[in-house]
Amino acid sequence: MSTFNRYLLHFGMIGTAGFVVFVTLILVDGGSLFNPFMLITTSLSIACFVLFMTLFFYVWAKPVSVTVKVEEKQEFVKAVKRIARIKWGRKTVIESDDSVSFRYGNKYKDWLVTPAELNFNEDKCVVNIPSYYEEDILKLKFKHKRIDKITNK
Repeated sequence: MSTFNRYLLHFGMIGTAGFVVFVTLILVDGGSLFNPFMLITTSLSIACFVLFMTLFFYVWAKPVSVTVKVEEKQEFVKAVKRIARIKWGRKTVIESDDSVSFRYGNKYKDWLVTPAELNFNEDKCVVNIPSYYEEDILKLKFKHKRIDKITNK
């Protein structure tokens, strides 16, 4: 499922819950305050909330790939681990021979957000991250002398 669809589903569930509360309050009231204009206004407000929140978070979380040429794999992984833990709030690290994945450790958060992953091929590393994190990876270029080249794809 794409990032946009995950956020649409997430905010759609919040909007549906808000609409259910609205309808429940009207039913509890006995319908004396029911006004068709109020129903239309509430429905459009919820639809706008769902659409704009989905678009806002999608822009921040759409996946991007950054290719990094590294000499010292462990040094680069250590630097990204520090950023992932402190700044991104991703506490769980899953490592294999040629990849490292940073997760929240919460199944719902891990499903909702774009994963942060490092995939190594020889002397290159493809970093797949949400677009909001791209600046943090690009800043590593200036802090670590062993990183030769960073390009966006």
